[in-house]
Amino acid sequence: MSKFTEAKLEQAFADLLGGQGYLHFTGDSLSRTGTDEVLFAGDLRAYLLKRYRRQNLTGNEADRIVQRIKSYPVSPLYEGNKALMRLISDGFILKLDDPAQKDIYIQLIDYSGLVKHRQPDADQLTQVAEGRKPYGQDANIYRFVTQMEITGYEKRIPDGILYINGLPLVVFEFINRLRDIVCNFIFMPDSSKNDQKILCRYPQFYGVNKLFQNIIRHQRPEGDGKGGTYFGATGSGKSFTMLYLTRLLMRSRQLTSPTIILITDRSNVICISDEAHRSQINLDRKIRITAKADLIILLAENDYPPVDRDEVYQEILEQAENFKKYRS
Repeated sequence: MSKFTEAKLEQAFADLLGGQGYLHFTGDSLSRTGTDEVLFAGDLRAYLLKRYRRQNLTGNEADRIVQRIKSYPVSPLYEGNKALMRLISDGFILKLDDPAQKDIYIQLIDYSGLVKHRQPDADQLTQVAEGRKPYGQDANIYRFVTQMEITGYEKRIPDGILYINGLPLVVFEFINRLRDIVCNFIFMPDSSKNDQKILCRYPQFYGVNKLFQNIIRHQRPEGDGKGGTYFGATGSGKSFTMLYLTRLLMRSRQLTSPTIILITDRSNVICISDEAHRSQINLDRKIRITAKADLIILLAENDYPPVDRDEVYQEILEQAENFKKYRS
């Protein structure tokens, strides 16, 4: 029996998606202005001109829409993503270059065949949408792109990306990262109202690995001991991010037996910590503290910091104060 490789898995996905209308391309076969270009502007422009030709959408107007998508801010990441997702799912009103023409309603994806949604009032639009078509018969341009190099804050080559009308909507990661997820990024609580198996989100996976690598890189005595700071929006899963990072730190041979301090004012985070303590991470002990003096004593009892310096204690206490000050 021949060995099942990542390349064969990739081809299996390509064949499966090909049957659903997704043409398969490799990253090096596509023409891009640079590796930082992720949006396929040509596909989006072609879709818009085809979908709205009956409304006489011009090339200049299609270019304005493409530029609007390109100009969306990437920072803060969550807010930018939320605004762009609303644009993709809800559509928007476009003012035409010809003032004599009424505004038209633009959808970046043809949702024909799905549940019929309420559209804007007819007096706002030249034509709300084209007639309802059977599922699968739409104006969209589908692509499945594999092994495309992307350069942002760092270089990344996703195993596969699903595109609709030039918009990258779904990212696939196959065997190599799958093993990491199975080993380090699945959490099953000991007790819960429902049976749960909690899997990391895409940004949690990369964020935790980035934090872990940064902590290793900045270890004393060669480094400055500052592992970094992680910022996450409300509901982004910061509690589980802490859990996954703690698991990596506790399992690391490079750190041997690290001391981990969790500062929080939320009971549900404590519950997550309890679950991690009982079943997922083997900690020697976990003590909740309420005063600065308790923290200093606890650190000293656990031989931390390795070098007894007042400034190290001061850094920890400042972090606790900053957390208390800015937690709202």
